[in-house]
Amino acid sequence: MSQPSHDAAAFISYSRADTEFALRLAQDLKAAGAQVWLDQLDIHAGHEWDNAIEAALVEAPQMLLVLSPDSASSRNVRNEVALALDEGKVILPILHRDCTIPLQLRRLQYIDFRTDYARGLSLLLSHMKVQPSTESVPASAVAPPSAQPAPKAQPAPSSPATPPGANEPQPLPPSPAHSHSGEHWVLRRLRQFWPLIPLLAILIALMLSDLGDFMGYNPFASDPCSLGEIDQSSLSAKLYLPLARWALRYTPTPSVAIIYIDPSHDPPDLLTNTCASRAFLARLVAALNTLSAHVIVIDKYYSANACAEQDKNAAFVSAMEGSKVPIVVGQQTYALGDGSNSPGCLALTPRLQFSSASKVLYGLTRLNSDDLKIPMRWPVFNQPPAPPPAARQPNPPAPPPTQLPASSGDTLSLVAAKAVNPHLESNRSVGKLLAEHVQPYTTFLNLPHITALTALCSAEPAPRAPIDGQPGDTLCQPWVRPVDNLDGNQLSLDSKIVVIGEITELDMHPFPTTLPPFPVNQRPGVFLQANYIQALLDHRFLQEIPLWLTVAGLVVFVIGVYCLYWSHDKEGKPHLSAERAGIASLVVFAAMVLTSMLAVLSMSYFTPLWALWGAGAFVVFRYLEASGHHRSQHLLAHLTGHHHAEEHPPAQTPPSH
Repeated sequence: MSQPSHDAAAFISYSRADTEFALRLAQDLKAAGAQVWLDQLDIHAGHEWDNAIEAALVEAPQMLLVLSPDSASSRNVRNEVALALDEGKVILPILHRDCTIPLQLRRLQYIDFRTDYARGLSLLLSHMKVQPSTESVPASAVAPPSAQPAPKAQPAPSSPATPPGANEPQPLPPSPAHSHSGEHWVLRRLRQFWPLIPLLAILIALMLSDLGDFMGYNPFASDPCSLGEIDQSSLSAKLYLPLARWALRYTPTPSVAIIYIDPSHDPPDLLTNTCASRAFLARLVAALNTLSAHVIVIDKYYSANACAEQDKNAAFVSAMEGSKVPIVVGQQTYALGDGSNSPGCLALTPRLQFSSASKVLYGLTRLNSDDLKIPMRWPVFNQPPAPPPAARQPNPPAPPPTQLPASSGDTLSLVAAKAVNPHLESNRSVGKLLAEHVQPYTTFLNLPHITALTALCSAEPAPRAPIDGQPGDTLCQPWVRPVDNLDGNQLSLDSKIVVIGEITELDMHPFPTTLPPFPVNQRPGVFLQANYIQALLDHRFLQEIPLWLTVAGLVVFVIGVYCLYWSHDKEGKPHLSAERAGIASLVVFAAMVLTSMLAVLSMSYFTPLWALWGAGAFVVFRYLEASGHHRSQHLLAHLTGHHHAEEHPPAQTPPSH
């Protein structure tokens, strides 16, 4: 890049239409001993034109601005003037041809070259403090012998007298609003890019506020129990949930079926009497083995001492341990007390034990506060027993709980899905959700469902044993169906994941759709568990786009927006005005939002809202920075002119010829 001379005193700015005059002026000034810089004289072959002009303008303390109609309308000249004002340069307007003087320069005294070039050159050299000798004055600047000296300006009739030197150009002080030439370059850059500071603050605020909504946990918390669940009620859910319902609308043939115990037609003791319920479930488990179910899920937990009738309890244990089909039963939890080192943590409740050789598995029946999220895994702890009474001391310290292996906190739905697909956790998407404690969004299907009596009575041949004291064949008569059409819609439980649960008023949960005979927009918990299992098997849940990809996309977006504003042609003329660049930025932003929506709809990947909000805020701030800078120059010049109006009277606009 061509570097200007370090003792250069003036940068000549002109329009290409005034090249002949600019070359003559530069040559005459150089011949008279003035230090000036002109692109056509001082940029050598092989050097970058734009960089050389900018470097010369930044280094020179003065600008000689050739005024003409062409320079007044030249974008390049306006850019050079704006940079000179921003850098606090002294601008010397040189009136070459009649024109409308730009607003920023109307209160600056110009030097008139229109009618008398030699006199204008003499005044310019005087103002630049150059004392040319007789030999150094160029011949082009010497008036011919026959030329008459320029007449002196006469005072206006209302003026009593014209003071000496009134016709001389006045000194041109730099604008106070731009007197930053001595400040550090870091401060100038901060002043230039000030909108980026609030933009970064907005991005950080949006990211932190939105982080918990999707991640489902606080990465800065030291207590792992605080990561468990979160009530989803933010703007993120309101925006993404409608998209999720559309994006996750498709599913293959359901592999999950629901069997529910309903007090409206089933024996009432099945819900109120623990022993009667266990005896009925023992027969139901055997029936489902007969119907070749793939996995049996019982949305209920069992304790060791809940049933005192040993025969019914033994029948239940025998049926569970003798099942050839894997069975997943519920595991109850309780919150550790405040006396522990981890208040609020979950601990496992003692449960009914089955033989280790059996196919019985355990999963937490706990649900999220937000039913739209799949419960995946919670941290669980083991509460050590209290010391025996004989060994107790006054106020003994509570023993600290110990955290159990991660899989001990698997939910009922996750355990059931892993029983069907043992490699589910090794899937990259599911593994990331588990590692980051994410409870992902899902949607809900109207899965096939039948009553427990339909499954039991259709599988057992006649004569049937009594059910809860009632004749089996009589009770089953209205419920017997063909085993390949249990619900009237060709439902067969062969190779199905069967989820068994009870219907009670206390176990009703909000549900996006309505299904008779349940209340509007409500569904029993067993329907939620069945949908969670189906969603995990189908991968029917929203996933967040990886953070590195989001950040990379934002960086590319920011660079693209800056290129729209900074793109110039070979002559330094911007391809787009600030308004058009702003519109183009909005189009790019709209394309980014549309791409995010398509990613949700087609691949179930969502873009974090902090990225979209941040990109939109950046578009607005970048436009304000670009358009406001130019407008502020006009305003500051206008205000500065009012401040110096009495000290520096405005020059009269030259008449047109």
